[in-house]
Amino acid sequence: PIPTITNIDNMNDSDIIDQAFEFSKKYDIVLSINDRLDIITDGKDVWEIYNHNPLVDFSGINSTLTSVIAPFIAVNNANENNNNRNNNNNNKVDESDNSNEETLNIDDSSINDTDQNSFGFKCATGVAYFRISTEKAGKDAITYKHGPGTFKQHLLDTLYSISYNEVEQLAKVVHHKNYNNNNSEDQM
Repeated sequence: PIPTITNIDNMNDSDIIDQAFEFSKKYDIVLSINDRLDIITDGKDVWEIYNHNPLVDFSGINSTLTSVIAPFIAVNNANENNNNRNNNNNNKVDESDNSNEETLNIDDSSINDTDQNSFGFKCATGVAYFRISTEKAGKDAITYKHGPGTFKQHLLDTLYSISYNEVEQLAKVVHHKNYNNNNSEDQM
C-alpha cells in the first residue's frame, strides 16, 4: 500500500506540519503539501509559504507546480555536476561557457550553503517562485479586466519574466531550521 496522510482537512496548520515532517522523515523524502498554506519539509527543516492566490483553487493550475519545482532542482544539480567535472579536469575551468548562465539561489544570510543545496530548500524556492507568480498574474488578470480564463496566460508570462528581486521582496516564507528541535525560525 502507498503511505498517505489522511484527514488533512480536519487538521490545524501545526498538526499538518507535524504530520508532514514525520512522514518526510520516516520515508526519507521531500514532501510538499500545497493549499492556502504551502508546507515543504525534507525531514530536517520545514518551510511554510503564505503567498496564495484564490484563482489557483479553481483554475486547475496547481497541477503544474511540480513542473515549476523541477527546474530549480535540475539547474542547481547541473551546476554542481559541471563544477565537479571542471574540478576533475585538472582544475581547469572554462569561464567563457558560463557567461550567460545564472544560478537561481536565494541568498539569505540566515541560510547556509548546505541548506541551499538540499532538495527541500530547492523545492521551497520553486514553490515560492510559483506562488509569487500566481499572485502577480492574478493582479494582471484583474487589472486588465480579464477573468480567470486569462489567468493561465498571465501566469506563463509572469513565470518567464519574474525576477529574483521580486520574489525576495514578496515572499512570505517561514523557515524552521532543524524542525525536530524546533529551536530556530527564520524568515526568508
